[in-house]
Amino acid sequence: MREDPQFEKARQKAFRLLARRAQSKKELQKKLADRGFEKPVVDRVVKTFTEHGYLNDEAFSRDWARHLARNRHYGNRRIEMSLAEKGIPKDLIAKAIAEARGEIEEREGIRKVLQKKLKGRKPGGLDRAEKRRIAQSLALRGYSWPLIIEALGKKQEGLFDDIE
Repeated sequence: MREDPQFEKARQKAFRLLARRAQSKKELQKKLADRGFEKPVVDRVVKTFTEHGYLNDEAFSRDWARHLARNRHYGNRRIEMSLAEKGIPKDLIAKAIAEARGEIEEREGIRKVLQKKLKGRKPGGLDRAEKRRIAQSLALRGYSWPLIIEALGKKQEGLFDDIE
């Protein structure tokens, strides 16, 4: 019995997409659909790949959250938004962020971003415009305003004294 040629083409395309980087189920479905594959074929490929362990939203969300926290130094809100865009359920998002924050806390991430942005200056020595620009940048990275204010404020709790 010969395999359906459309299924085989979609399957090969899915393998190529997954070879570049891991994907969520929703991402793979969208990419295959965008390339003109019909829904029943796409659903069959996704089902097959899930059964074989090539697609696993839990593992994907854990790895993606870790990548964004450790390498991009994103805050929890930005990580949550990124995972939601990729079709990850809220319960898996919360679990993935908690695991990522077990390795690198949000305060550590914001400290690293500030260290790079400040280039040796202290947060207390910034003028109002510089603080606003940096605060907006941190907000876009997904950090909460209370954490941003704490980081750019005047020596609160000494958390960011070691920024050089």
